[in-house]
Amino acid sequence: MCSVYSVVNTSTSKIAVLGHFADGSERVDGQILRTRIAREELCRRLGEDRVVWADTGFLKRHPIRSLVRIGRAMKRADALVVLPGPRGLSVLMPWYVWWKRRTGGGVHYLVIGGWLPRHLKAHPRQVARVRACDGVYVQTRRMNRELAELGLERVRLLPNVRRFCRNRSVSGAVGDRLRLVFLSRVMEAKGLEVAVEAVRAINAAAAEPKVGLTIYGQVQAGEEAWFERVRNRFTPEIRFEGGLKPEEVNDRLIQHDVMVFPTWYPGEGFPGVLIDAMVAGIPVLASDWRDNAEFVREGETGWLCEVGSMESLRERIEWMREHPEKVEAMKRASADAADAYHVDAVWPALLERMKLVDPQDGEEQFQTTDQSLGHGEELETR
Repeated sequence: MCSVYSVVNTSTSKIAVLGHFADGSERVDGQILRTRIAREELCRRLGEDRVVWADTGFLKRHPIRSLVRIGRAMKRADALVVLPGPRGLSVLMPWYVWWKRRTGGGVHYLVIGGWLPRHLKAHPRQVARVRACDGVYVQTRRMNRELAELGLERVRLLPNVRRFCRNRSVSGAVGDRLRLVFLSRVMEAKGLEVAVEAVRAINAAAAEPKVGLTIYGQVQAGEEAWFERVRNRFTPEIRFEGGLKPEEVNDRLIQHDVMVFPTWYPGEGFPGVLIDAMVAGIPVLASDWRDNAEFVREGETGWLCEVGSMESLRERIEWMREHPEKVEAMKRASADAADAYHVDAVWPALLERMKLVDPQDGEEQFQTTDQSLGHGEELETR
């Protein structure tokens, strides 16, 4: 039989979630979204009364206020779920390890992105503080393998996840014009310019435009001049629509046929936009970069192209445009593949491994509604 987990827990223990939430900000990137999902799922499954949290994202601008909030959350907690980036690994992780040694509580490190193995190779003195964690949860098999090579033993795979309605709407039939979509931070390393030039080349060679491209995302700070140069190359078939709120993503994506993701961003791990595409039932045309091949099943849920190659991307788009029946089959396969990345398929085993829930014989009894829950409590500084 399956395991049942104690959602209603009489324990008074508290879990502190420490990461960058950016609440109240319109900025939502992969790091922020994954951090919010961690907080929301802990509240959903353990109860809001057991979850406290503090935002580490303002440490540089407001160090004293941030440290006070983090310290108060740690003081009230019996276990920590932490999501530091490179700066947090240097500044905050020693504090988390000290707390663990002083209290005996567990520290569980949820790694966002694919940067950690490379970072630890460049900063070997930081390996010991990561090794002290009770669990290090990474998004990809490549990261799992590379961290094991550094001598880390408590590394576990935790793929990126989304919460979505299983009876959702998905993308429909392919029309006369192939509808491409780009969803990511708008920056040079995400490959947008390659996509723009590929679409321009395809349409320029046709009697009438055969491909459209819609771009969603927030322009990365410091890359405004680059984006304006790229934007000057837009044709009427290429549109920039700005950023999306998380709740808007599916409704927009289902209006398209294929997601293009020709990234070469160094910190890429398991990009959440790949799941967003699966949920919407659209295949992904991604660069063969970092760990994309782990999640894009070539010829089934998408295709891979050469990194940085406009010609390779163009050839794949042309093939998809000429084989609409294949694209529609890939849409169905993509929608089916999304189920593996629903939070209900991933988080139960995670919480059991963290020893935050108690397994018993029986059936799984998790809340599976999409109703939004609260976010626990952020500690006041007063």
